[in-house]
Amino acid sequence: MILTEKQLKAIYPKFNMDYLPMLNEVLPQYRINSKPVIAAFLAQVMVESKGFTKLRESLDYTPER
Repeated sequence: MILTEKQLKAIYPKFNMDYLPMLNEVLPQYRINSKPVIAAFLAQVMVESKGFTKLRESLDYTPER
């Protein structure tokens, strides 16, 4: 299954389309290839990366956290 720009804009209007070709290349390699699995993957990645705007972990943690 290939993701389209239209699909990603419907899911997340601020999505940086520069990442679309990479997603379409990598998703099948990791068997992320059905609608439910793609939806779960994108939901997790969008939250973790703030919509692909944060590409590095901050590592700004304290023992209390």
